[in-house]
Amino acid sequence: MKKIKYILAITALSVLMVNCEDYDPAVDPPATAVGFKYANPVLLLEEDNATYELEAATTTPLDSDLTLNFEINNNYSDAEHTADAEDFSTNGTIVIPAGELTGSTTIDFDYSQLNVGETKQIVLSIVDTLAIPQTINNTKMTTVIEYSPLCLFNEVSLGFTFDDYPEETSWELYRYENGSPVLVNSVEAGVYEEMTSFEQVLCLESGDYILAVYDEYGDGFCCDYGDGAFAVTLADGTVVNGNAEFGQNTTLEFTVE
Repeated sequence: MKKIKYILAITALSVLMVNCEDYDPAVDPPATAVGFKYANPVLLLEEDNATYELEAATTTPLDSDLTLNFEINNNYSDAEHTADAEDFSTNGTIVIPAGELTGSTTIDFDYSQLNVGETKQIVLSIVDTLAIPQTINNTKMTTVIEYSPLCLFNEVSLGFTFDDYPEETSWELYRYENGSPVLVNSVEAGVYEEMTSFEQVLCLESGDYILAVYDEYGDGFCCDYGDGAFAVTLADGTVVNGNAEFGQNTTLEFTVE
């Protein structure tokens, strides 16, 4: 038995020695990996800082610049692209300079297009994989970027239940400043077409507000053509209900503290 163990030990050592002799880092360098630096970043965007640095990385520096082109991937199996086109812009190209490990470009978000409380996803994939040297392993070729606007003030919810003609509804929200109303948000008629209800979260500073709701036909939300309603829900859960029985327009005043 001891003889057998000795033979096995010698055999294993021989295999290790052969493997060490066969591997030459100068001849067979380890494969380089390249791709997006982060697979699933989560962004909370501020109004004055709505830019994200999209990075690509390589595990070892290359001898020449590496250009990576990317685009929206609507067919990615692991995540759905839900971003709206007007939410962001980017040039679609990242260059990793020769001798460097990373390169980057920017994604610029239009904060005014984002809705507080709503999270969306951008799915981007590197598309020119044939341009990447064969010695490189393609890893993290897709990134899924989750983003939503950060509210630094108060989240107030505006909710509508429409009558049979939601396309007739429009509204304007004003904040009183030095006794005078200043427009802070609005929606035109036609936006809610074919909807039965809608809720929007607004990021509002503390102060006094007045919501003006309009019906294009002039018969309000209730009650000849459906039982409509609207209300404002404050950050502390207080619900301020509006009067759905009106003609051309009605107003609702509330205070955000």
